[in-house]
Amino acid sequence: MSKPSPINAARIVERAAASIDAAAGAALLLEHGALILRAVVPAAVIEAVDAELADSFERTPFSQGKFYGDRTVRFGKLFARSAQAQTLAVGCLPQQIATAVLGRWHASASLNFSQAIAIHPGSPIQVPHRDGEMWPVPPADGEHLVSAMWPLTAFTNDNGATAIWPHSHRAATPLDVPVEPVQAEMQPGDVLLFLGSTLHAGRANRSDADRRGVVIGYAASWLAAAENQWLAYPPEIARTFDPALAALIGYRRHAPNLNNHDCRCPSELLSDAGPGIGAVDELAPAQLAGLDRFFAELAA
Repeated sequence: MSKPSPINAARIVERAAASIDAAAGAALLLEHGALILRAVVPAAVIEAVDAELADSFERTPFSQGKFYGDRTVRFGKLFARSAQAQTLAVGCLPQQIATAVLGRWHASASLNFSQAIAIHPGSPIQVPHRDGEMWPVPPADGEHLVSAMWPLTAFTNDNGATAIWPHSHRAATPLDVPVEPVQAEMQPGDVLLFLGSTLHAGRANRSDADRRGVVIGYAASWLAAAENQWLAYPPEIARTFDPALAALIGYRRHAPNLNNHDCRCPSELLSDAGPGIGAVDELAPAQLAGLDRFFAELAA
């Protein structure tokens, strides 16, 4: 059997956050499969997130399984655990870029998951993988997922900085790619964006300290989310969120009539008035136009 063709893994494209907008960022991400943005938020914001998650990092046991890693701590529900983490998900440049990328194929994007990860000293390398493979959707059908990885501590070659195979999103590359990947070395305040079709992996932590970070995934709203958002953030918690965050985690409808609660928008569960009575349409513009034509022809 012939060996797979090498992938050009010379570097990960990076830009200063202040020098780029969502459209340019989306174009770079789609071209290269990954993008590092420098100085997206002040380091003080990341320090606050790390402090708010410190107790969860301390109390959560090691993961189980060869994929999650038995020297790695992982947990979700970040926005219930950290108010500052909410600012990393909505109204920021990474979300705008993710929305621009996914908007090429999908009408709307929602939160797929939020996860904190601590790779402890002695943790081995992770198997290379593509996050988009959680759904049985052919890659040729477009991109369905964009992930944003925020370092809480410095990401270095020694402590297990995430490895990226740039341009690996362009083909269904086997896992045993015959090239070395590029590690995403970053400082708190930076962010790594990568497509769901991009090959990546956590690397071995050869240092004497944890490598901590958080990952926020954005996906097409019609896909089942990796994290069950309604269990993570039931109405009594979601009603304390900014409306934009509540919508991102699923308290909204998507045309045509997707994600209903009792035939109405689930955002009504977050209001003091409570849910209304009677079903309400939520249709795409083309469907509304089709209905108008249908009834106009009936009336003619």
